[in-house]
Amino acid sequence: MKLRLINGDLLFTFVVYFLITMAMIICVFPFLNIIAVSFSGTAAVSRNAVTIFPVDVTLNSYQFVLKNKNIWRSYGNSIMYTSLHVAASLLVTSLAAYPLSKKRLVGRKGLLFYVTFTTIFHGGMIPTYMVVRSMGLLNTTGAIIIPYCFTVYNCMLLRNAFEGLPSELEESAKIDGLSDFGIMYRIYVPLSKPIYATLTLMLAITAWNSYMPALLYLNDTARYPLQMILRDIVINDVLASYREMAQDVAALPAAQSLKSATIVVVMLPIMAVYPFLQRFFVKGLLVGSVKG
Repeated sequence: MKLRLINGDLLFTFVVYFLITMAMIICVFPFLNIIAVSFSGTAAVSRNAVTIFPVDVTLNSYQFVLKNKNIWRSYGNSIMYTSLHVAASLLVTSLAAYPLSKKRLVGRKGLLFYVTFTTIFHGGMIPTYMVVRSMGLLNTTGAIIIPYCFTVYNCMLLRNAFEGLPSELEESAKIDGLSDFGIMYRIYVPLSKPIYATLTLMLAITAWNSYMPALLYLNDTARYPLQMILRDIVINDVLASYREMAQDVAALPAAQSLKSATIVVVMLPIMAVYPFLQRFFVKGLLVGSVKG
C-alpha cells in the first residue's frame, strides 16, 4: 500500500514538472526568438535561420530604433501615462476600499453589490467613448487616465487586505485623535505594502502595455504612447519610417529585425522594474485574496 502511494506521488510529481517545463518552453521560446532576431544579420533573418540564438550578430537594428525620434517621444508619453495611471488608480482604489472594508458603513451591502455588479454589466466601448467626448477629454491626457483609474478587482483585493488588519489598531488611533483619512494614510497603507506593491506592478504593466485608450481617444500622433508606435510598426510598413533615416536603403536591416528590436526596447522598463517588486507579488495576492 505504501509502495503504491509512493509510486503515485512520484508519477504526479513527474507529470506536474513535465507540464510546468512545457509551459515554460512555450512562454520563453518566442521571447528568446525575438531577442535573437533583433541581434541577427539581415541575411540570416531573411532565410529564417534564426531560432533562439543570434546569427551574424549585429547591433544595426538597435541603432536605427534608437535614432527614431518617435520612439523617444513616445517613451516619454508612456512613462507619463503609466506614472499618472498608477498614482491615480492607487488613490481612487484606496479611497474606495477603505470605507468598503468597514462593517459600520451605512449601506455597505448595497454599495458592494453596485460595485461588483459592474463586473458583469457595464456600458461598453461606445457609451464610454460618448462619455469621454461629452466631458471634453478627447485628445487629452485625462482620456487615458480617468476612465481606467478604477477596477473592481483591485478594489476587492485592497478591501480584503484592509479587512485582515486588526480592528484594535483603528480604535487606538481614534483614541489618539486620528481622523479616518489619518488612520488610512498612517496605519492601513504602511501595513499593506505587499498588496500595494502588487497593485503597482499590475497597474504599471497594464498601463505600459495598453494601446486601446490611445487608439480610441487620441488623434495627435505627438501624444501617442509607445505601444501605439509599436502597433504601427508591426502592422504597417515598418521600413517606411526608417527609409528617411538611412543614407543607403540597402543598409536597412530586415523588417523583422527592426520589429523585434522595437519590441525589446518597449519591454525593457517592465523587465527592469519587475525584479524589485517580484518578492511582494505572491505575498500581496495572497493577502488581498484571502479574507483574514
